[in-house]
Amino acid sequence: MMKKGYILSGIFIGVIIFLVGCSSNKSDSSISSTNETTSSTKVLKATTSGLHYPWNYKDDKGKLTGYDVEVTEAIAEKLGYVVKWTTTDFTSQMAQLESGRTDVVAEHVAITDKRKLTYEFTEPYAYPDIELMETSDNNYQSLSDLKGKKVAVALGSFYEDYIRENNPDDEIEVVTYEDTSGIPNDLAYGRVDAYLNDKISGEEKIEQSGLDLKMSGISIFKAQFAYPFSKTDEGTALKNKFDTILKELEKDGTLTKLSDKYFKEDISTLG
Repeated sequence: MMKKGYILSGIFIGVIIFLVGCSSNKSDSSISSTNETTSSTKVLKATTSGLHYPWNYKDDKGKLTGYDVEVTEAIAEKLGYVVKWTTTDFTSQMAQLESGRTDVVAEHVAITDKRKLTYEFTEPYAYPDIELMETSDNNYQSLSDLKGKKVAVALGSFYEDYIRENNPDDEIEVVTYEDTSGIPNDLAYGRVDAYLNDKISGEEKIEQSGLDLKMSGISIFKAQFAYPFSKTDEGTALKNKFDTILKELEKDGTLTKLSDKYFKEDISTLG
């Protein structure tokens, strides 16, 4: 009986070892397959705010969309990348780019001489008119009309840089806002006299506010919106890839199609 017990115990242990071995082999195979899938997927880390309709925003289903988003995804698709989006404020976006935590900022970033000292820029993918938002009873047509007046701008924006550079005698009082959502209301109630913004965003803000405001209809200047990249070997290489695809998207009409979709006009070229 004892001998038979030893035999049964041996068989039992053998079965356990065999099953554990099979399970281990199966897990190893699964891990290997997962790693292959992960390593074969090229990820493009991109940031945007998701707050600036129609440039970048979340639709009724919470999906990130807009001109910035669709152009970026069209470029990524042609390059064989999957976009991993992060939404945050503009200052954080640029900080992430500088620290290498993101590959590109997709926030219709204006090219300026000051920014070119820090970042590599692609060719522009949008050329919007920059205008003044004003009350319906005003008719400001240029910055020279605003001497002694208060002009609202987003804090740290290229709009602020532009006014300060073109206001050498400080004859215009520049009022900066960290959160621009309250500017239309302040404009309507006379707390500021005008608001410098791109025409498209300005018109949307007026429609949303329902206030008696208008865009001047006079272009102060045309901005050039592009993708910034870090001044590193990797950043420059990716910037060059983006430029190549942007030319393709311009040539095949994709940029025009997306511009018409979101802006009802073609601002993808200077034409």
